[in-house]
Amino acid sequence: MSEELKSDRGFVLAVVKKDGLALQDASPELRGDKDVVLAAIQNTSDAYNHASERLKEDRDVVLATVQKYGHQLKYITKYQSDKQIVLAAVQSNGLSLQYAKKFQTDREVVLAAVIKDGRALQYANQFQTDRDVVLAAVKQNGEALQYASEQLKGDRDIVLIAVVDKTRMEYFASPLLINDPNFQNEIKALKQKKFSNY
Repeated sequence: MSEELKSDRGFVLAVVKKDGLALQDASPELRGDKDVVLAAIQNTSDAYNHASERLKEDRDVVLATVQKYGHQLKYITKYQSDKQIVLAAVQSNGLSLQYAKKFQTDREVVLAAVIKDGRALQYANQFQTDRDVVLAAVKQNGEALQYASEQLKGDRDIVLIAVVDKTRMEYFASPLLINDPNFQNEIKALKQKKFSNY
């Protein structure tokens, strides 16, 4: 991009709408233009890294970034204690809960995270005993069973959902439940039903 084009707002705006990384080649002035940066962010998560320092602190830019790329919360430390920003991040990428320590004990945020990615339960120790949260987590991803409390690893409904979703999850279930022949028959029947629908 020529020096002249790097400063041409219309040109840069058109280019970043197609390739957000092109923001890195824009003039410093345009990397500080909120509309240009927001357009670039819609195209790639890395565009945020090329915005001006001022815009990296801008709440609207941060919100737009984490709504589309929740994992970026890792780098946006200033807003890791802002509930609206964190909620947007976990609704985009449940595992971004790991970067929001303050909200790992907030039920609303944790539920949003596990609904998006059940494995986020690993970052919410306080809720590994909460049946509703664990149920939501295993419904989204059976692998979440491994992060449930020992008591809930013995909950028939939770284990059935997890085992039918992911084949090897019975290893995380309570031995009493897994060694129950009736329960084994339920698992087989549910798996057969699941695979017969394909």
